[in-house]
Parts: sequence; C-alpha cells; structure tokens
Amino acid sequence: MNENDEVDAKYGFMIKDLPLKTYCTPEAVQLYRDESNTEKHACTQDINHIFLKNQLKNCHGKAECQINFSLPSLLMTQGSYDPDGQCGKDAFLFVQVPCVLSDEEMSHRKILGLFIGCLCIFIYLYTLVYLDYIQVVQKLKYIDFDVKTITAGDYTVEFDLDEDMYDYFLQNYFDLTNPITECAQFKLFVQIELEKRLSAMPDLGYEEEE
Repeated sequence: MNENDEVDAKYGFMIKDLPLKTYCTPEAVQLYRDESNTEKHACTQDINHIFLKNQLKNCHGKAECQINFSLPSLLMTQGSYDPDGQCGKDAFLFVQVPCVLSDEEMSHRKILGLFIGCLCIFIYLYTLVYLDYIQVVQKLKYIDFDVKTITAGDYTVEFDLDEDMYDYFLQNYFDLTNPITECAQFKLFVQIELEKRLSAMPDLGYEEEE
C-alpha cells in the first residue's frame, strides 16, 4: 500500500439485507438503496472517516495488513451506531485499496511476461515456416504426380473439320499437278493454317526470355 492510498481507498457499509455482497464502491451501494427502497438507511454516510483513514495509514508499505475494528462503535459517528439496526453488527464493511507489488514480484512477473512473449513469437515463426514448408512440399508432389501421369494426350490438339473448310482447301490450295497426294496437301494446309492463326495470337508471356 502506498503513502497516498488511503486517499484512493474506497470503503463503506453495506446494509445487512443487501442481497448481493459484491459491490465495491459507496456509489454502488447508494445506487442500490435508491432503486430498491429510498427509505432504507445509507450506512456509509455515518462512517467515522477520520478513524477509518487512520487505520488505513497503518497499512503503508505492507503486502498484508489487519485493521483493528475491535470496537465497532468507533467506526460510526457519535450516536449513529445501533448494534441491532441495519448498520449494526450484521452490516458488512468493505475496504478496497490499490494493490502494491514487491520488487521481487514485479521482477518475477516481468520475466514471466518476457518468457510468454518469446514463446508466442517462437510459435508464430514456427507456424509460419511450417506452413511455407508444407506449401512447397505440396507443389513438388503435384509436379511429381504430373510427371508420372503424363501421356501423349497432354501434347495432342483435337479440333473438328467441317465441310466448308475442306471445300475452301479444294478451291484455294489443292493442286492436281502437284505430285504430293491430296491427303499430304491437306495435312500441309492444316499445318500452315494453324501456324498462321497461332502466330497472330498475342504473346501470353509463357516463353522464357533468352
């Protein structure tokens, strides 16, 4: 507890019939009192603040501290303490002060935080490298599979020949005086036509530059 913690400390009385004892601020108790029954007494307003703050000063620089409340009547202003009332012996006193850690505990937490941070970075880098490794392995497996399953069909082009194309061949390319047979002339015609059309297509960038 620091020297000025009694200024920041929150404390108060919770009436005995408060159903939920998890409120930690006087404002929360006051809010409950106003919403539930405005006639109920707010015990916190009758606390002897001077006495309680003097008790809190005894906790300066301590990790653990006990506050002397052997005489409950000293906690209340003069004439306001009623043992059998709402703020009496069955009421609940709460005190909430900032937590102060020792240098040893702070050093331990810093080392633990550094270890956890390094561990997270290591896990991240390991996962990144592992996923990259798996990706490369899968690419190599795909290439290996493609090489093992290659067939002549992978280098074969199939297309349909209609009658109009054959008529065009007869009218423009076929030469009866040529010693080459009609089939050979037609094959040459198809080759020339394909090369001409493929050459007219735009470059797709698949060829490596020499």
